[in-house]
Amino acid sequence: VAVSELADMVEASSPAIVGIVNIQESQYNQYFYPQQGQSEGTTETTSSGSGVIFKKDKNYAYIVTNNHVIENANTLEVSLESGESTTAEVVGADALSDLAVIKIPVEYATTVLEFGDSSVLRAGETVVAIGNPLGLDLYGTVTQGIISATNRVVSLESQVSQGSVVSNTFIQTDAAINPGNSGGALLN
Repeated sequence: VAVSELADMVEASSPAIVGIVNIQESQYNQYFYPQQGQSEGTTETTSSGSGVIFKKDKNYAYIVTNNHVIENANTLEVSLESGESTTAEVVGADALSDLAVIKIPVEYATTVLEFGDSSVLRAGETVVAIGNPLGLDLYGTVTQGIISATNRVVSLESQVSQGSVVSNTFIQTDAAINPGNSGGALLN
C-alpha cells in the first residue's frame, strides 16, 4: 500500500476514533482520614482507552470499545478529534469477549467506520492502529504494522465464568499497541 494511501486512510478514519475516560467514585476507608481536600465519594479517573464510532441513528452515535475500558464506570467521558467531549451511556457489555458498546449524542459524530471482514484478512497485509496509548495526551497516535496471524487462539482462565477456561480467536499484529489503545481501530 502506498504511503499516501495510508495517510489518506488515517485522515479519513481519525474523526471516528475517540478517547474514553472511565471515572469511578472512590470511597476512602472509614479507618483512615481522607486526603486533604478529598471528601467521601470523590471521583477519579481510573483508566482510559479508545473506541470507534461504528453507527449513527437520528439520536445517538454508537461506539465499540473493550469491556475493560468501561468496566465499573460511574461516568464515561468521550473525547473526539475535534477537541469536544461529552458523556456516554453504556448500551451493552460482555466481559467474556471483552467488548462493549456505548452511545453519545449523534451531533458529536461526523464520521462512521464500517467493520471489515476478518475472514478475508491475510497474514502479511499492512495495517495501522489508531488509538490513545498511555492516555489522552497521545490522542490519535498512529502505528503501522502487518498482520502476523489471523486466527490466534488464546485460552484464558475466566474470572467471569468462575475459573473455567475460555478460548477466543484473535488477529495478531506487530503494530505497536500500548495501554490506552484498547478499543481503538485496526485498519487496512
